[in-house]
Amino acid sequence: MPVSNERLLRAFKLTEGEYILKAALMLFHQDPEQWCFGSHVKIDYFENDADLLYQDEIFDSLIGIVDRVMDAIYIKYFRG
Repeated sequence: MPVSNERLLRAFKLTEGEYILKAALMLFHQDPEQWCFGSHVKIDYFENDADLLYQDEIFDSLIGIVDRVMDAIYIKYFRG
């Protein structure tokens, strides 16, 4: 039996009455920055205290951002 989106949101307590909480937007919306400013990850890599070598800003939903952050860290920031 398929579960409706509304029922799923209520099961995870992501609604308050008729309204969707910001947590639901951050988890599932393809562009959460539209509704919740600052919902992104910024990764910086410094050679020393002053010299920035790499910088990435990743914008996505919380579910989608995890893979993208891990990929960026493994590809760009870990050394063999």
